[in-house]
Amino acid sequence: MAKFLSAFLLLAVLPAAAQTGPFFDPTRPPASVLAPQAEVTSPQEAPLLLQSVLLSPQRQVAVISGQSVLVGQAIRGYRLRMLTNRQAELQGPQGRLTLWLIAPLDSNPSPAVAKVPPSQGDRK
Repeated sequence: MAKFLSAFLLLAVLPAAAQTGPFFDPTRPPASVLAPQAEVTSPQEAPLLLQSVLLSPQRQVAVISGQSVLVGQAIRGYRLRMLTNRQAELQGPQGRLTLWLIAPLDSNPSPAVAKVPPSQGDRK
Protein backbone atom coordinates (compact mmCIF):
# COMPACT_ATOMS: atom_id res chain seq x y z
CA MET A 1 0.00 0.00 0.00
CA ALA A 2 2.88 2.40 0.85
CA LYS A 3 4.46 1.82 -2.59
CA PHE A 4 1.16 2.59 -4.29
CA LEU A 5 0.74 5.79 -2.26
CA SER A 6 4.33 6.88 -3.02
CA ALA A 7 3.86 6.30 -6.74
CA PHE A 8 0.55 8.16 -6.70
CA LEU A 9 2.04 11.17 -4.93
CA LEU A 10 5.03 11.21 -7.26
CA LEU A 11 2.79 11.19 -10.33
CA ALA A 12 0.57 13.89 -8.83
CA VAL A 13 3.44 16.20 -7.89
CA LEU A 14 5.66 15.89 -11.00
CA PRO A 15 3.27 17.57 -13.47
CA ALA A 16 2.66 20.42 -11.01
CA ALA A 17 6.41 20.94 -10.51
CA ALA A 18 7.00 20.95 -14.27
CA GLN A 19 4.39 23.69 -14.78
CA THR A 20 5.76 26.12 -12.19
CA GLY A 21 8.56 27.29 -14.50
CA PRO A 22 12.27 27.66 -13.85
CA PHE A 23 13.62 27.34 -10.34
CA PHE A 24 14.69 30.46 -8.45
CA ASP A 25 18.48 30.71 -8.05
CA PRO A 26 19.37 32.70 -4.91
CA THR A 27 23.01 33.05 -6.08
CA ARG A 28 22.13 34.68 -9.42
CA PRO A 29 23.38 38.29 -9.67
CA PRO A 30 20.74 41.02 -9.77
CA ALA A 31 19.22 41.85 -13.15
CA SER A 32 20.83 45.31 -13.08
CA VAL A 33 24.26 43.64 -13.24
CA LEU A 34 23.35 41.13 -15.94
CA ALA A 35 21.31 43.38 -18.25
CA PRO A 36 22.72 46.35 -20.16
CA GLN A 37 21.55 49.78 -19.01
CA ALA A 38 18.22 51.00 -20.43
CA GLU A 39 19.75 53.91 -22.36
CA VAL A 40 22.11 51.61 -24.29
CA THR A 41 20.42 50.46 -27.48
CA SER A 42 22.86 47.87 -28.83
CA PRO A 43 25.33 45.46 -27.21
CA GLN A 44 28.16 47.03 -29.20
CA GLU A 45 27.62 50.33 -27.34
CA ALA A 46 27.54 48.73 -23.88
CA PRO A 47 30.82 48.96 -21.98
CA LEU A 48 32.74 45.73 -21.54
CA LEU A 49 32.12 44.25 -18.09
CA LEU A 50 34.28 41.60 -16.41
CA GLN A 51 31.83 39.22 -14.76
CA SER A 52 33.95 36.20 -13.83
CA VAL A 53 37.50 34.86 -13.93
CA LEU A 54 38.27 31.14 -14.19
CA LEU A 55 41.92 30.22 -13.68
CA SER A 56 43.34 26.70 -13.80
CA PRO A 57 46.61 25.18 -15.01
CA GLN A 58 44.82 24.03 -18.20
CA ARG A 59 42.71 27.12 -18.99
CA GLN A 60 42.44 30.82 -18.30
CA VAL A 61 38.96 32.14 -19.12
CA ALA A 62 37.27 35.46 -18.48
CA VAL A 63 33.53 36.00 -18.77
CA ILE A 64 33.27 39.46 -20.31
CA SER A 65 29.82 40.91 -20.96
CA GLY A 66 28.30 37.43 -21.01
CA GLN A 67 30.90 35.85 -23.34
CA SER A 68 33.60 33.35 -22.38
CA VAL A 69 36.95 34.63 -23.66
CA LEU A 70 40.19 32.66 -23.50
CA VAL A 71 43.54 34.44 -23.17
CA GLY A 72 44.52 35.35 -26.74
CA GLN A 73 40.95 35.54 -28.04
CA ALA A 74 39.21 38.76 -29.03
CA ILE A 75 35.94 40.42 -28.04
CA ARG A 76 34.66 43.54 -29.83
CA GLY A 77 38.05 44.23 -31.37
CA TYR A 78 39.96 43.86 -28.09
CA ARG A 79 42.28 40.90 -27.51
CA LEU A 80 42.54 39.43 -24.00
CA ARG A 81 46.26 39.69 -23.22
CA MET A 82 46.50 38.94 -19.49
CA LEU A 83 44.24 37.57 -16.78
CA THR A 84 44.59 37.56 -13.00
CA ASN A 85 42.14 36.58 -10.30
CA ARG A 86 40.78 40.17 -10.15
CA GLN A 87 41.42 41.77 -13.53
CA ALA A 88 41.58 41.28 -17.27
CA GLU A 89 43.88 43.28 -19.51
CA LEU A 90 42.82 43.76 -23.12
CA GLN A 91 44.61 45.39 -26.05
CA GLY A 92 42.62 47.01 -28.83
CA PRO A 93 42.32 49.81 -31.33
CA GLN A 94 42.07 52.44 -28.57
CA GLY A 95 44.99 51.06 -26.57
CA ARG A 96 45.10 49.05 -23.37
CA LEU A 97 41.91 48.44 -21.41
CA THR A 98 41.87 47.00 -17.87
CA LEU A 99 38.65 45.49 -16.58
CA TRP A 100 38.29 44.84 -12.85
CA LEU A 101 36.23 42.03 -11.38
CA ILE A 102 35.91 44.06 -8.19
CA ALA A 103 36.67 47.75 -8.47
CA PRO A 104 39.91 48.64 -6.70
CA LEU A 105 39.43 50.26 -3.31
CA ASP A 106 39.97 53.99 -3.08
CA SER A 107 43.30 54.64 -1.36
CA ASN A 108 41.74 57.58 0.51
CA PRO A 109 38.30 56.48 1.75
CA SER A 110 35.93 59.04 3.22
CA PRO A 111 36.08 59.37 7.02
CA ALA A 112 32.46 58.23 7.37
CA VAL A 113 33.31 54.89 5.77
CA ALA A 114 36.68 54.46 7.48
CA LYS A 115 35.42 54.97 11.06
CA VAL A 116 32.73 52.32 11.32
CA PRO A 117 32.65 51.07 14.94
CA PRO A 118 32.74 47.31 15.50
CA SER A 119 29.45 45.64 16.27
CA GLN A 120 28.83 44.89 19.94
CA GLY A 121 27.49 41.46 18.95
CA ASP A 122 30.87 40.39 17.56
CA ARG A 123 32.57 40.31 20.97
CA LYS A 124 32.59 37.13 23.03
